[in-house]
Amino acid sequence: MTDNSTKDDTTKDDTTKEDTTKDDTTNDDTTTETKQSDEDGIGWFQRPTITDRFYYGLHQESTLVELEGVQACNGSILIECLTGIGSTSTICGAHIIGALSLPCVAVFISPSLPAMTSIHKHCPTSAIRIYGDASVCVAISDHALNASEQNGVIWQICQSLMDFAQRRCVTHIISVDGFPIKDNIQRRIDEIAKKAQTETQNRSDSSNDAEEKTQKLKDEKVDALFSTVRYLSTDKEIAEQLHSKGHTGIKTMQIMGGSGAMMQLAFCSDMFSSSTAAQQQQKDAPPIAFTAMFAPDPVHIPDRRGAVLVVTLLREIWKLQQISVDALQKDANRLQKKVQETVDQIASQMEQQRRIQLQKSAAPAHMYM
Repeated sequence: MTDNSTKDDTTKDDTTKEDTTKDDTTNDDTTTETKQSDEDGIGWFQRPTITDRFYYGLHQESTLVELEGVQACNGSILIECLTGIGSTSTICGAHIIGALSLPCVAVFISPSLPAMTSIHKHCPTSAIRIYGDASVCVAISDHALNASEQNGVIWQICQSLMDFAQRRCVTHIISVDGFPIKDNIQRRIDEIAKKAQTETQNRSDSSNDAEEKTQKLKDEKVDALFSTVRYLSTDKEIAEQLHSKGHTGIKTMQIMGGSGAMMQLAFCSDMFSSSTAAQQQQKDAPPIAFTAMFAPDPVHIPDRRGAVLVVTLLREIWKLQQISVDALQKDANRLQKKVQETVDQIASQMEQQRRIQLQKSAAPAHMYM
């Protein structure tokens, strides 16, 4: 008890800052916030207080380190946003963390991961972290996990997340990832590449009209794709709600990486926990509900529409109304417009170059006199 009280008095972590912002009327809180803001700009960071360590791997080489404040996550929802296909999971996780100002409550460290660190708000941390509070926890990674090269450590990471969920009495685990699609911008890029290989094209007006109609139908199909996720859930009520909103349940699919490992662990609840004590505890409690959502992602083009779709569903189905989607939607529109303008500009420049080449290669008029 003495150690805990000392930690609370001496540590200025994100949990303390969250508590001080709840009541802005006291002078002590104002002084604390001002002092913290002054210290943030000098390149100084305070080491977090470690509360526990959990080891994974054949030689116990990997570690999940829980930090002070992790107790606040008890009874929350865990959203797994490990980097997978495209950028949907990363964007979604980063947005939730920023929108709710979630503190870092755990980090995963392993020699099987690249030798790198991620610095956020002057504080160096592991590339794989868990942020959370009483309502929601988010597991996020700054490093894309290669399923073929890093298979072993992926299993360790996912097992540590399952154990974390068990210890924190998480009510629902939501795995977020993307599934690759080719949107209208990607098709536009493919068209530019084809035109670059062709010196001239002869098309009649009727064929141009048919091409425009076909392009319009393709664009409408893409718009429909960006309003639909593919999903699987152990919670029948959640599955029915997603189905009623027009989303597609997965019937056949192969899933690699973190999402695939999470789903396989969720398939058998006995595999949720690696420790004997945790397994015994789980036998006395119902299995944690699990839902996987895969949002459309162009993969090769930066796009936030898939993340907007996931956050919208989190608000509507899981009642996480505190996660705002307006800023994310605005960024998605801005990014899509910027990418479209860049692609159009490249297409215009290539068209001009093609016309110049055609003029240079045209035969002189006197040759036909």
